Amino acid sequence: MEKKAILRVRGDSMINAHIYEGDLVFVKQTNEVESGSIAIVLVGEEATLKRVYIDDEHIILHAENPVYKDMTFYHEEMNQVRIIGKAVAFLSPVN
Repeated sequence: MEKKAILRVRGDSMINAHIYEGDLVFVKQTNEVESGSIAIVLVGEEATLKRVYIDDEHIILHAENPVYKDMTFYHEEMNQVRIIGKAVAFLSPVN
């Protein structure tokens, strides 16, 4: 059975993906995503919503807001990063 979750966005790191503070993000729980997907990721104890780029040598967590720098993890540092789920949809309130 596929597990899903709904999370409320805090912050403005994904505004260029049209995901804003207060939006609801629908997440398919999985520990693997395709490179380039938007995912909920644990870095240590902190959860974050970012676009994830993965290859054998590093993981990049990319914010869709140029104010924020990429978080890049190499080799052993990659063990600090754990994918919780893939964002599959979002809902924004009508203002």
